[in-house]
Amino acid sequence: MLEVPRMTSPPPNAGALVGQRLGKYDLVALLALGGTAEIYLARVGGEHGFEKYMVVKCLHDHLADDTEFVRMFLDEARLGAQLEHSNIVQTLELGQERGRYFLVMEFLAGMSVAMISRKAKTRVPGGLLPVPIALGLITQACAGLHYAHERRASDGTPLNVVHRDISPQNLVVTFEGMLKLVDFGIAKAEMRETSTKSGTIKGKFAYMSPEQCLAQRIDRRTDIFALGTVLHEMLTGRRLFKRDSTYETYQAIVSGRVPAPSQINHELDPALDPVVMRALAYDREQRYPTAESFGEHILSVMHSRGKSIGTSDVATFMELFFGDDIEEHGQRMRELIEGRQKSVAEDTLWDTPDGASDAAGRMPDDFSDVDEELSISASAEEPAGEATRIELNPLERVQQVHAEVEREEEAARRSGRMRAQTVEANRPRTTAQVASVAPPPIMERRPSRQAREMGVSSM
Repeated sequence: MLEVPRMTSPPPNAGALVGQRLGKYDLVALLALGGTAEIYLARVGGEHGFEKYMVVKCLHDHLADDTEFVRMFLDEARLGAQLEHSNIVQTLELGQERGRYFLVMEFLAGMSVAMISRKAKTRVPGGLLPVPIALGLITQACAGLHYAHERRASDGTPLNVVHRDISPQNLVVTFEGMLKLVDFGIAKAEMRETSTKSGTIKGKFAYMSPEQCLAQRIDRRTDIFALGTVLHEMLTGRRLFKRDSTYETYQAIVSGRVPAPSQINHELDPALDPVVMRALAYDREQRYPTAESFGEHILSVMHSRGKSIGTSDVATFMELFFGDDIEEHGQRMRELIEGRQKSVAEDTLWDTPDGASDAAGRMPDDFSDVDEELSISASAEEPAGEATRIELNPLERVQQVHAEVEREEEAARRSGRMRAQTVEANRPRTTAQVASVAPPPIMERRPSRQAREMGVSSM
C-alpha cells in the first residue's frame, strides 16, 4: 500500500518559509502541514496599496527530490489550471523558486461540510443541517463535478476527469454560501503524467464506490456514488459505510445493502429516497449518468415542494448558526496579517488526512471519526481521521485483513480451550476417575482454511 506519509510531529524546517518570498508572493503565516506539503497564507501586493491574500502550497523539503511526489504535484497543478468554475477551488499559478515547486490557489474563508455537520449537532435544532440547505449544497457540488467531468483540453480532447476523493472534508462552504470542490490531488485525468497502476484504488474507503473497492475501471459515476454517500449522511446524521475496521467498511460497501434515508431519519420526505438511492446504486449502470442529472433530480423534488435554495440562503444559514466562527476567522486573519501568529506547535495542524491538499483556502480542520456519526474537530490535539489511501492491491489487502481476523479469533478460541483444560486438569479426581482417563487419540493434521482455499495442504 502506498499512502500519504503521516506525521506525529512537525517535520524539520516546518514553517521555515514564513517571512520569505516565493516569486511575487510574501508568505505571511503557516496555515497547515500535511504528509507531503506545507500550506501558507500568502500576500501579493501592487500599486497604490493593492493587496490580495492567497494560499501557497509547497512540497516538504525532504520530498523536493522525490520524482514521484514531484510529478504528482505537477499533475495536480496542471489539472487545476484547467478547471475554472465557481464551485471548484481556483488554481492560479505554478512556480519554482530555489529548486522548490509551489502552487498558488485562492483563499477560501469557510468551513468543510464535515465541520459544519459536526457543529450542527449542538447548534442547529434537531442536530442536522436543514434539508433544503443540505440539498442546495449538494446541487452546487453536482454543478462543479459535472463541469470537471465534461472538461476538455484546449485542443478539444476530453480530460475524462474523475475526482476519486469526494468526501465531506473535500467540500468546503464559504461564509458567502458558495460550495467549493477541493483536493484534485489524486484525480484521474487523461493529461496526468503519473498513471494509476492496474489494480490500484485511491480515495477514502468510506466514500468509495463498489467498483473502486474492487479495483475495477472507474468513471464519473464513481464520484456520483461518493456524493450520494455524502448526501445520505447529511440527511441522516449517521455514517453510511464507515465501520470499526477497513475490512468491515469494505464489506459494507460491496454488500450492496443501503438503507433508504427515511428509514433512519423518519422526519425526511420519502420522495427523497429514490433520488438518493439511485446515486447509491450498486450497479453503476443504474446510477445517474451525469452529476448534472443528479442535481436536476434533487431540484425537481425541491421545486415540487415549493422549495428553492440559493447561495444567499446558505450564507444566511452560516451567519445565523456559525456567526462565532466567522468572527473568530476574522480575528485570526487579523492576527496572522499583523504577524502575531502562534507558534507552529500551538497553532498548526499536522497530519491532515489528505496531505493538506484541501487546505487551499480555509482555516485548517482536524478530522476525527466518532462512532458512525459525521465528525470533525477543530482541535489539533485530537487524532486525525480518515486518510486518503492508495492501495496497490486492494483485494490482497482485504484478504490479509480477513486472515488476521481469523487468526485472532482462532487464538481467542485456543486460549479459551486451554483455560478450560487447565481447570479440568486441576480438578481433584478419585483413583477410579484417574484410571478411566484414556490417552488422547492421535489427530490427523488438516490443512488450514486459507490453505484449503488456495488448494495447498498443510505440511
